[in-house]
Amino acid sequence: MSSKVLVIGDIIVDRYYFGRPKGISYEAPIPMVEVLKTQLNPGASSLVAENLAMLRSKVWLTGIVGNDELWNWLRNRFNKIRINTKGMISQKFFNTLQRNRVLIENHHIARFDSKSQDIDEGTERKLLNKIKSLAEKVNCIVVCDYGMGILTDKVISTLEDLATHKKIIVSPNSNHLKYQHPNFVYRIKIDDAKRILGLGSKKESLESVCETLNEVIKSNKIILTLGADGLATYEDGNFQLILPTNNIARDVTSVGEVLVAAFANAYSAGSTFIEAATIGNVAAGAVVGKIGNKTITASELKSALQEYHQFFSEK
Repeated sequence: MSSKVLVIGDIIVDRYYFGRPKGISYEAPIPMVEVLKTQLNPGASSLVAENLAMLRSKVWLTGIVGNDELWNWLRNRFNKIRINTKGMISQKFFNTLQRNRVLIENHHIARFDSKSQDIDEGTERKLLNKIKSLAEKVNCIVVCDYGMGILTDKVISTLEDLATHKKIIVSPNSNHLKYQHPNFVYRIKIDDAKRILGLGSKKESLESVCETLNEVIKSNKIILTLGADGLATYEDGNFQLILPTNNIARDVTSVGEVLVAAFANAYSAGSTFIEAATIGNVAAGAVVGKIGNKTITASELKSALQEYHQFFSEK
């Protein structure tokens, strides 16, 4: 089965400022940075879409953008790698979302983001129609919610209807409790899971966390990401820990987007839930040495999987 994926969510462009230190400002106790170069990168759901394309999925992307320079840049980039952007909607008075990151010698020192923007009823109707029509072309849908106002209650209700016959992966960085459905594959970070469950610093077993999360969000398939400790999976009551890679992390920016894309690429092509989760785990481990927004190619992932399986077969 070929991988055909629709990505829905917040379309964000990340602008990087790479520089070197110039000392402390005399105006306030803050570092001064001499900017050496700037760089644009797809971010958020845009980055998930790019990684899926690099892993040879056929990709459709839908979301809200402005009729502006950032959207023109992103559209031109995606046309080159054959991401279908006909599902994108440009709303009047809407600015394409942007995150600005400042790095000194490859260390993040600051980030400032666009303000979230509401979408009007007409734009919401267009988005719902796009989702329904594009869903017919794919075997998997990835939903990326960064809390910027695009994924409304009506959008989520439409996704719940589609979940009866489509594989739907939800990866919310916010609004977690809005995605309560047994047919959603739910990806969440351990810290976010503990926060929404009110566990704080309590020492609960990972299996217990997954079981409680299942009771709250109703999902029968959960990917619980554990950072340097790999990830845990929960599928129809069965818990499994997937061991981490032995890669050294330099920067964890956008590692989650790589994991979600690699998982979706495999899962939509027919891999089992556990197989796809293992592939996502290895892909995430393979990119933690890269700085900034990360991508992984099919050949890089193939090599990383070979190393991963060889490492554990020799132990």
